[in-house]
Amino acid sequence: MRHPALAPYWLSSSLWFCAPFAVLLVLWAVLIPYFDVNPRLFPHLDAVAEAGLEGIKDGTLMQHIGASLLRVTVGTVLALLLAIPLGIAMGVSPVVSGFLTPPLRFFSVLAGIAWIPLASLWFGYGFGAITFVIFNAVFFIVTYNTLLGVSTIPLQVRHAAASLGAGRWAMLTEGLHAVRGARLLQDRSDRARHDRHRRAVAAAGPVAAGADRARHQRAMGHGAAGMKTVLLRAWSRYLRLTTHWPAIATIVPFIPLIVAWWIVTELQVFPRVFLPGPGEVVRSFGSLVYTGILPEYLQDSLVRLAIGSFWGIALGIPLGILVGLSQRAHKALWPPLLFFQAIGDIAWLPILVIWFGYGLTTMTVIIVYTVI
Repeated sequence: MRHPALAPYWLSSSLWFCAPFAVLLVLWAVLIPYFDVNPRLFPHLDAVAEAGLEGIKDGTLMQHIGASLLRVTVGTVLALLLAIPLGIAMGVSPVVSGFLTPPLRFFSVLAGIAWIPLASLWFGYGFGAITFVIFNAVFFIVTYNTLLGVSTIPLQVRHAAASLGAGRWAMLTEGLHAVRGARLLQDRSDRARHDRHRRAVAAAGPVAAGADRARHQRAMGHGAAGMKTVLLRAWSRYLRLTTHWPAIATIVPFIPLIVAWWIVTELQVFPRVFLPGPGEVVRSFGSLVYTGILPEYLQDSLVRLAIGSFWGIALGIPLGILVGLSQRAHKALWPPLLFFQAIGDIAWLPILVIWFGYGLTTMTVIIVYTVI
C-alpha cells in the first residue's frame, strides 16, 4: 500500500508526465484548422476522436487491436522459439558462433523498413507480411542478447559446475544465476549437498565415464566415429585458413545461404518475379552497373543518408544535452521522447508517404527520425 505522504509526489509526477502530451494535443487542435491543412493529409483532432468513438461503439477498433496483438504475439513467439536456442548455441559453441556471426551481423543491420517490399511481395498485404517484419525485428535482438548473456558466464564458473557433474543446461542456468550475483558455491546451506555430490561423482566418475564412453562408441559405430574425426580435421584446417586469411571467415558462412536461395528458386516456392535466383540477380547487377543506373541510385541513397544523418545529429545532440543538463527540460521532453522512441520507423512510413509522396523527403525524414 502506498504511503499517504507520497500521494502528492506521485500526483505531481503524473501531471508532469502527461503535460507534454496535453500540449501536443492543444497544438494539434489549434494549428491544423488554423493553417487549413487537408484532412486527408492530417485529420483534425475532433475527427480522430469521433472515428475512435465510432470504432469503440461498433467494435471495429477492438477487432483491429486484437488483430495487431495477434500479429505481434505470433511474430514474437516464433522469434523467441528460434532466437533463444540459437543464441545459447552460439554462446556455448565457438564453432557455431564463428560460423553464424557474419550472417547475423549482416542481416541485423538491415532496418525493418527494408523488409517491407520483400515481405509484401512474398506474403502479400496481410497477416504474413506484418508477422514476418515483426519476426525480423525481434529475432536478431534476442539472439544477440542471449549470446551476450551466455558468453558472460565466467570460465571458472563453467569449470566449477562441470566438476560437480552439471550438464550443459544446468551449467547455463546455474551459471547465469551466478553471474547475477547468486554464486554457485557460496551458499552455505547448499555446501553440504555439493560436498556429498562431489564425493559421489568422484567415486563413480571413472566407472560412469567408461560406461558412457562405451555406450557412445557402440551407438556411433566405427564409421560414425571416423566421420567425426574427418569433420574435426576439416574444421581445424578451416580455422587455420581463417587465421591467415580472415576474409574467408566472412565469406564462407554465406555460401550455405546462397545454396539454399538457389534451391528455393529452383523449386519455385515463390514466383521468379518475387524471388529471382542468384544468377539472375548477378546479371541484373552487372547490367545496372554497366548502364550507370546503379551508381545513380547509390548517389541518391547516399544523399538521403547524408542529409538525414546531418539533421538527426544536429537536432539530437543539443536535445540530449538539454535534457541531460536541465531538470525542467527533462520533465517536459523526456515523456514524449520515450513515447516516440517506442514507435518504430516502419509505423511512420504510410503517414510520410501520404504527406510527402515517394521521394527524397520521405526517406530523409525517416533517417532523421531514426538518428535523432
